[in-house]
Amino acid sequence: MKDDDAQKRIRHLAKLANLTLTEEEVLLFSRELPALLSQMEGVKRAKPASGKPLALPTSGAEDHPEASLPLERLLILAGATREGFILGPPVDGR
Repeated sequence: MKDDDAQKRIRHLAKLANLTLTEEEVLLFSRELPALLSQMEGVKRAKPASGKPLALPTSGAEDHPEASLPLERLLILAGATREGFILGPPVDGR
């Protein structure tokens, strides 16, 4: 992958993720991109010997649902809200 292509991809991914990168970060990540993509191709090709999905390790602790925060408290912590909904940054760049 050419350096310019990798830098364009990094800038595009950063924009999609709503990230601001310095030029140094763009250069660093663009140098790392080919190795990362190569590793991901290996992961895509990997098949467990059993043919079944791999079981991921867990902490061993059981999961117990707990009560959620009351909506009023959550909205106070959220910062920007409107009509009972939490507002976030636009995802389309506008």
